[in-house]
Amino acid sequence: MKEIFSEKVQIKERLETVWKYFINFDENGAKWMNGISDMKVPDGGVKKGSEIISFTRGKEITSTVTEYQNHTSVTLSSN
Repeated sequence: MKEIFSEKVQIKERLETVWKYFINFDENGAKWMNGISDMKVPDGGVKKGSEIISFTRGKEITSTVTEYQNHTSVTLSSN
Protein backbone atom coordinates (compact mmCIF):
# COMPACT_ATOMS: atom_id res chain seq x y z
CA MET A 1 0.00 0.00 0.00
CA LYS A 2 1.37 3.41 -0.98
CA GLU A 3 1.68 5.94 1.83
CA ILE A 4 0.21 9.30 0.86
CA PHE A 5 1.23 11.29 3.90
CA SER A 6 2.76 10.85 7.30
CA GLU A 7 3.36 13.33 10.09
CA LYS A 8 5.80 13.23 13.00
CA VAL A 9 5.68 15.69 15.88
CA GLN A 10 7.51 15.75 19.20
CA ILE A 11 5.21 16.60 22.11
CA LYS A 12 6.46 17.13 25.64
CA GLU A 13 3.56 15.57 27.52
CA ARG A 14 2.70 12.20 29.05
CA LEU A 15 1.96 9.50 26.46
CA GLU A 16 -1.43 8.71 27.98
CA THR A 17 -2.53 12.36 27.73
CA VAL A 18 -1.43 12.70 24.11
CA TRP A 19 -2.94 9.35 23.08
CA LYS A 20 -6.35 10.19 24.63
CA TYR A 21 -6.40 13.49 22.71
CA PHE A 22 -5.22 11.92 19.44
CA ILE A 23 -7.52 8.90 19.41
CA ASN A 24 -10.66 10.95 20.18
CA PHE A 25 -11.34 11.62 16.48
CA ASP A 26 -14.93 12.77 17.13
CA GLU A 27 -13.81 15.74 19.22
CA ASN A 28 -10.22 16.38 18.15
CA GLY A 29 -9.55 14.89 14.70
CA ALA A 30 -10.42 18.06 12.80
CA LYS A 31 -8.18 20.08 15.12
CA TRP A 32 -4.98 18.27 14.16
CA MET A 33 -5.75 16.89 10.66
CA ASN A 34 -5.41 19.61 7.99
CA GLY A 35 -8.27 19.84 5.51
CA ILE A 36 -10.74 17.90 7.65
CA SER A 37 -13.75 19.86 8.91
CA ASP A 38 -15.24 17.05 11.03
CA MET A 39 -14.72 13.37 11.88
CA LYS A 40 -17.15 10.78 13.23
CA VAL A 41 -16.58 7.30 14.63
CA PRO A 42 -20.05 5.74 14.21
CA ASP A 43 -19.47 2.70 16.45
CA GLY A 44 -18.02 4.84 19.24
CA GLY A 45 -14.51 3.44 19.40
CA VAL A 46 -11.36 3.21 17.35
CA LYS A 47 -10.04 -0.32 16.81
CA LYS A 48 -8.92 -2.45 13.88
CA GLY A 49 -11.85 -2.70 11.48
CA SER A 50 -13.61 0.47 12.70
CA GLU A 51 -15.00 2.83 10.10
CA ILE A 52 -14.28 6.53 10.48
CA ILE A 53 -16.15 9.18 8.50
CA SER A 54 -14.28 12.37 7.58
CA PHE A 55 -15.72 15.49 6.02
CA THR A 56 -13.49 17.54 3.72
CA ARG A 57 -14.20 20.08 0.97
CA GLY A 58 -17.89 19.20 0.95
CA LYS A 59 -17.25 15.46 0.63
CA GLU A 60 -17.79 12.58 3.00
CA ILE A 61 -14.98 10.02 3.07
CA THR A 62 -15.21 6.68 4.85
CA SER A 63 -11.93 5.20 6.06
CA THR A 64 -11.25 1.87 7.73
CA VAL A 65 -8.78 1.35 10.55
CA THR A 66 -6.45 -1.23 9.01
CA GLU A 67 -3.82 -1.24 11.76
CA TYR A 68 -4.13 -0.30 15.41
CA GLN A 69 -1.50 -0.43 18.13
CA ASN A 70 -2.67 1.10 21.40
CA HIS A 71 -0.57 4.09 22.46
CA THR A 72 1.58 3.69 19.33
CA SER A 73 -0.15 4.08 15.95
CA VAL A 74 -3.32 4.01 13.88
CA THR A 75 -3.45 3.43 10.13
CA LEU A 76 -6.53 4.55 8.17
CA SER A 77 -7.16 3.40 4.60
CA SER A 78 -9.69 4.86 2.19
CA ASN A 79 -10.41 4.98 -1.52
